[in-house]
Amino acid sequence: MAHIKVVRRSMRPEEWTDLRFGWLKRYIYSSKWEINNLMIKDARQISEMEFEYYSDDYRPLNKGDMYFTPDGTAFIKADVDIPKELQGKELWFSLKTAAEICVKVNGKYVGGVDPNRERMLLSPYVDDTKTLHFEMMGYNRSKPDDERNPESLSVRGCRQIFEGAYICTVNHKVQDLVWDFELLLDIAKSDLFNEDYRAFLNKELNNAMNFIDFDSEELDGIDECQKYLDDVVFANDNYKGNGDVALIAHSHLDIAYYWRRIHAVQKNLRTVLIQLRLMDKYPDLVKEGTYYYDFPELSGKYYSKEDLKEIVTYAGTRGIEIIPEVDLPGHSIALLAALPELSCRGGKFEATPEERDWNKRKRGNENMICIGNPQSFAFAEDVIDALIEIFPSQYIHFGGDEVPTDIWEKCPKCMALYKREGMKSPGEIQDYFTRKMSDLIRSKGKIMIGWGEINDRNAAGPNDVLTIWRDNGVEKQKIALEHGISVIMCPQHGCYFDWGYAGNSTRKVYEWNPVSEGVTAEQQALIKGGQAALWTERITTMDRVEWMLYPRICALSEVLWSEPSARNWDDFYQRITTFYPVMKKLGINYYEDDAMNEKEFVPSNEKPALVRNAHIDTNIPGNPPYHAEYAFDGKSNTFFWGGTSVGPEHYFTIVLGEPMKVNEVKVITGDSKDYITMADLLISEDGENFVKVGKFDDLGQASATPDAAKTIKAVKIQITGQHTCWPIIKEIILK
Repeated sequence: MAHIKVVRRSMRPEEWTDLRFGWLKRYIYSSKWEINNLMIKDARQISEMEFEYYSDDYRPLNKGDMYFTPDGTAFIKADVDIPKELQGKELWFSLKTAAEICVKVNGKYVGGVDPNRERMLLSPYVDDTKTLHFEMMGYNRSKPDDERNPESLSVRGCRQIFEGAYICTVNHKVQDLVWDFELLLDIAKSDLFNEDYRAFLNKELNNAMNFIDFDSEELDGIDECQKYLDDVVFANDNYKGNGDVALIAHSHLDIAYYWRRIHAVQKNLRTVLIQLRLMDKYPDLVKEGTYYYDFPELSGKYYSKEDLKEIVTYAGTRGIEIIPEVDLPGHSIALLAALPELSCRGGKFEATPEERDWNKRKRGNENMICIGNPQSFAFAEDVIDALIEIFPSQYIHFGGDEVPTDIWEKCPKCMALYKREGMKSPGEIQDYFTRKMSDLIRSKGKIMIGWGEINDRNAAGPNDVLTIWRDNGVEKQKIALEHGISVIMCPQHGCYFDWGYAGNSTRKVYEWNPVSEGVTAEQQALIKGGQAALWTERITTMDRVEWMLYPRICALSEVLWSEPSARNWDDFYQRITTFYPVMKKLGINYYEDDAMNEKEFVPSNEKPALVRNAHIDTNIPGNPPYHAEYAFDGKSNTFFWGGTSVGPEHYFTIVLGEPMKVNEVKVITGDSKDYITMADLLISEDGENFVKVGKFDDLGQASATPDAAKTIKAVKIQITGQHTCWPIIKEIILK
């Protein structure tokens, strides 16, 4: 069929844009495959879900046929083999209709089509099969004036001509562009908007459309057109809005006017189903919540429902129960990137990986949901329902840690809740959320676990479980047990394996006791056990994960599986070192150094003596009492611990009292969150002029062999990149 393109130079720009917009919409489908074996049966509805069929048999439904008698119901079915060229692709169902049709595929309700939406997504709702069994039920209402004059129905144009049904693939670039144009063209035609803005839109929409070559096979110019809209129209400073726009899904049922009561059930089914499938359920959580603008290689990585169910099954066959954790109301920056309407202030959020420098993190201090917004609770319930579907565990961990309140204190919705509930401090806003979640989770037959902070003001109850993590956990454990609340012990001192071996040595882990002094036998029954925490945001390989785990996980296991009276460090030390060859044979990477047998390092208020006559020059703020002198005291089990993150402006220098010959310079920093990787190792002959002799590796170590003919006056660590950690320097060794 020949395609004739008519260009009318007398057209106004807006008319020419409208014409091309119609052409653009034709390209939404990248491929269409016609369903040509549809069968139809007509019926009249006689009660809510009862029908009188005009014929017991289905008849073929062909393109051009009249279908949907006025005020009638039609049932349509077909078995469709997906063409090879469409298998494995995102599939859509397309049907133009003036009726409202509910669609079931392979026994599942998947959505609906109606005069306002001609297509619906198939792929997420059908099994991984090559055959689709369609079952459709639709209702074609008559107009109100037709109902008053039934004799006119045959001539009032209520019958429909079938235009075909298709399985399609969608060109998302075109679809997104169509949506943008649709919005902007509506604004340009509306007298509710400023006349200058409308003139601007008419001009620039025409200019944007000029980028598209409608004669090209691939519709060249789509990307350029979209970029022009983004850069010139949406980013225009003169017409930027100063507020937020909220889009609220809305549907009304004119039961008394358009719809008979017997049709309301069908109408409700179709309407609710369409809304659920359009949401299904928060697709932007995957798209936006896992996308990092600075790190595209880290983006789009998430577990599907199927992945999680497979993990649960795998663990279950090995006697392991997986407990899901979703952190709310804080730690929600990825959620807010997808659903900013759940935040207190709205606007744009970005998911932030730990790899991004602190000074580049946007709105990181606003990572909590709005408790004054009822939709936050609706979302939370959806999350709970999704977790229950996947995880059979009786427990659901709902987070609750590290939640600042300053954003809530500036939020009108949260403060309205604050006043309405008669709260006395901002922290009670979180308590309100905690109690609501506890009640909700319990109503669904599950038990809520939360981090220790949820009980800071005694919001937790005997029906909940607390994970105690801050410091040594002793005081928090005591308070919880006194109130009859079960606990899981995971204190930073002893159980945080992302702390390096300097902060949590193997011996320190082994000699930790999950049951504090003074706990009664009755209270001890409330201590469910303990857990290790290995937060891996800055641990980049499985080899490193093993190194941080072993042998500490062996030590913790023995702590949790045996009575204190049965534990002996010397015996364990002998057994675990004997087992090292077995670990090596199994390919397990484990930690071993001469400090393993040391007890926990407890710094003193008194500064230690330096191993040599020297002084320390550094601008890294300290974390008292982990003095800078510990980095040069001749002991690898002591350490300097900086009190802030460090960047290129920071340095640490050992200035010797007298120059000395040095055969080797070695620097050992921390093990995980606390190690330095982006830094240079420098030496100086005079203490003023430095030369680079080495660079720190990914394990936080650096070494160099200086020129034997020269003496050294100073050794310097110069930070070269931004670190989000508080750095540890175990020892600077001069041999």
